[in-house]
Amino acid sequence: MTMLRSIIFGFGHCGRNLHLASLRSLRRQGCLPDVDTTITVVDPELSGGLVDGLVMLHCLPEASALQGRVGVVHICTPPALHLRHVHEALMAGFRYIIIEKPMVMNLAEAQALRSMEQQYDAQILVVSVWGHSLLIPRLTRWLEASEQPLRSVHIIHDKPRFSRSFTRHGEHLFDIEMPHQVSLALLFAGAPASGFHAHTEDLRVEGKLRQAMKAGSIGWHDEQGIEVLLESDLASPIRQRSVRLQLESGECCEGFFPVGADDSYAQLRCDTEHSGSSAHQIFADEPLTTCVGEYYRYFRNHLQGHGGDMPRSGTVAFNQQVVELLEQARGVASASALASINMHMAKEAVR
Repeated sequence: MTMLRSIIFGFGHCGRNLHLASLRSLRRQGCLPDVDTTITVVDPELSGGLVDGLVMLHCLPEASALQGRVGVVHICTPPALHLRHVHEALMAGFRYIIIEKPMVMNLAEAQALRSMEQQYDAQILVVSVWGHSLLIPRLTRWLEASEQPLRSVHIIHDKPRFSRSFTRHGEHLFDIEMPHQVSLALLFAGAPASGFHAHTEDLRVEGKLRQAMKAGSIGWHDEQGIEVLLESDLASPIRQRSVRLQLESGECCEGFFPVGADDSYAQLRCDTEHSGSSAHQIFADEPLTTCVGEYYRYFRNHLQGHGGDMPRSGTVAFNQQVVELLEQARGVASASALASINMHMAKEAVR
């Protein structure tokens, strides 16, 4: 049996607190029997050596240096570096890659990534956290049992994020949680066909400013007339991650995702008898761990020649749609903000 080796490329919040934690959780559950217990971490900011089962390296090794093991590279560096680091991994001989969201920064990079995937015959998957929540099959079953058309999808992500927003530069609200929200929306509704709109608000606190980093929304109607509304508030006093499906009759089903690593439970509240055994369900849910576990199973099957389709919400092609939609939203929101400024200046000039 060929062993896999996990390589975390980038050891900031995402690599250390999310991907490493998920790999260790999967190992405790006995879900990674053919994955080396030693994990390689690549980050130029870290000291080299072996620490707590982690091999610390300053640069990515060659795939041939893994002593017969097949590397799975987790790209956890800042999004602006994703394309470059995927290319480095491919050039080093790696063919199994997991990329954290947002996949890349714009449509041109998404197209370049897709070309590289095809050129190197690589298996590249993009993290789809919300899409791997146990809420999704429950919501899908409720929707199918209703035998009614879906009329709206409303997805909310609210959390206070002041410290990280003010210590980082060059971020945009649509690069934080919106990639996950758009990806989730496209599992229930189609791409925009009409009524596309987007807006952002600037974050201002104690004389400090971060443009387009307080709150915002994206919305559209798809070809079937389903209304999609995505909202995110990074200055909210509360934390909430939720999705609400509404049927033509007005009946609703609402899922609440875990909001942090401190409490991995989801909740589901549904109208009508279609909710199943209970109108209010509470259950343990670790979406990122589930996502990583599924991706490793896919890689293992591919390596053994068993084939099988890639997880839909994780493919580069699917996430190219997400990137394209977000790029469109940034343009619309920017134009809206500029129009608002011009209107304000015109009013001031009249005074």
